[in-house]
Amino acid sequence: MAAKFIVTDLSYLLGSIPFSFLLTRMATDLAVRYLGSGNTILEPRMHSGLLALVLGLVVVVLDAMKGALAVTLSAEIDNHEATGALSAMFVAVGHLYPVWLKFDGGKGVSTAGGGFAVVPPVSTLVGFVCFIGTVPVTRFVSLGSTMATFALALMLAINGESANVLIAGFAVFALIVFRHRGNIGRLALGSERRLTSWMPVGGRNVI
Repeated sequence: MAAKFIVTDLSYLLGSIPFSFLLTRMATDLAVRYLGSGNTILEPRMHSGLLALVLGLVVVVLDAMKGALAVTLSAEIDNHEATGALSAMFVAVGHLYPVWLKFDGGKGVSTAGGGFAVVPPVSTLVGFVCFIGTVPVTRFVSLGSTMATFALALMLAINGESANVLIAGFAVFALIVFRHRGNIGRLALGSERRLTSWMPVGGRNVI
């Protein structure tokens, strides 16, 4: 039991490292929460030019790595499937609700993908393929993100993963959908911004 508490705490703290916020502040001195949808995610940087796109891609990799690292470390502490599932869930929770940013973090897709890639890698691969198949066609990152997370959770069930992994997977899916609720509402209304949209940010236009 003590090991599981250590794993959940460690996973949450790793997940809560706000790479997006930190790198964007260092590179542009502009708080990322004032860009795009206001969350620390890749999408705002994709509206902000080439440098921002590169930063965003770096952030995606770092976010995925912290998810994978959390689950890998959990196996060293307590090599049990339930512990790995807890780690994958709590590293995503840490990214979604980081204590350092007053519990207002990102959308969690990259971090969740990295975490679950260590538990059942095939499911994460299917989710990734779903993402890269959706975004170039629709130019909606939010749609690609929610579809990818749904595909990951669905593949967990199709592959017959254990109850622990299924519960963690669908819990993370529900949290990510909740964090995308504003985007989903705008998609339904036809007002969601695409990747090439212009919008004012701090008195400037950001693409």
